[in-house]
Amino acid sequence: MAKPRVFISSTFYDLKYIRASLDEFVRNLGFEPVLSEKGDIAYAFDRPLDESCYREVGNCDIFVAVIGGRYGSPRSGTEETATAPEFYARYSSVTRGEIDEAIRLDIPIYVLIDKPVHAEFRTYKLNKGNEEMVYAHAESVNVFELIEQIVSLPRNNPIQTFDNFDDIGPWLREQWAGQFRNLLKRQVDSEKIRDLATQVAELSDINATLKSYLETLMEHQLTPENSSEVIANEDRRLERNRNLHRLMAEPSVSFTLGHLVRSGSNVGSEMEIAEVFIEAVESSRTGMELFDKLDAEFGVENITFLRDFALSAESAYGHDLNTIRAILGLSPFADISEPDGGATPV
Repeated sequence: MAKPRVFISSTFYDLKYIRASLDEFVRNLGFEPVLSEKGDIAYAFDRPLDESCYREVGNCDIFVAVIGGRYGSPRSGTEETATAPEFYARYSSVTRGEIDEAIRLDIPIYVLIDKPVHAEFRTYKLNKGNEEMVYAHAESVNVFELIEQIVSLPRNNPIQTFDNFDDIGPWLREQWAGQFRNLLKRQVDSEKIRDLATQVAELSDINATLKSYLETLMEHQLTPENSSEVIANEDRRLERNRNLHRLMAEPSVSFTLGHLVRSGSNVGSEMEIAEVFIEAVESSRTGMELFDKLDAEFGVENITFLRDFALSAESAYGHDLNTIRAILGLSPFADISEPDGGATPV
């Protein structure tokens, strides 16, 4: 089972005990910590080491930044600009590069700042621009400028100060538990909105049916001979639209429609594309026949990705297509990964 991956970013020697405690804490939660000293980062032989760290940030789900008094070594491709005094030399460090990458990718960030450093940061803000100031707990002005950058972010910058790990563990546990609760709530709310949208669409269809009945009555075209036909036609239309709205809520259909819309299909609106797609599913005897029909409707270049995705070993897309057929009251396709595309439905 895939575990949430937590990237832990900080300088090493001054914070190694905090990093070790975070490693154990994250593992005990059932998550996967990513720390450079543990060999969790795959370094590319043809790239500077720090570039592999930035790449690995993008493979993680949570980012924990620990800021102490040290700023770290310069990142590759930059030169430290030495000015007098050395404390005020400005440059970008590897740790700052990792944080910048997490901000750029909008990964959930949790910032831990050593309390003495955070206290001196307030002093730095009051004396900003005065390079005669001497600070006891930070080795570089860049530490304060990094904190200032984080504080100025409009969002995604929760901060916790710490003296030791006892200040960190409970805070992270509460933050992540709250995030999980919010995720569950958003999922429930999303389902409610989807159900409400389906109900609104069905009410719209019923309204259209009532309008059709009314127009027929007003035009004096409703007779005992044709009334049954009008009602039967409207019942079929309502049933088809009900199925269409239900199918539109299926993740596999949403995935397909999203791909076709992004690929610039000229068939029409999303609803029109959905109708064409569903008709192709209904009229096809095999998975391969389905994709041939989709090729004809949307163009080979738009369908190639879907075909390859359906045939890939790790994909459940073929199963999803059979879920669609089940909703439509049809028998499933056989294994569409077979050369004949599952010619005999099972």
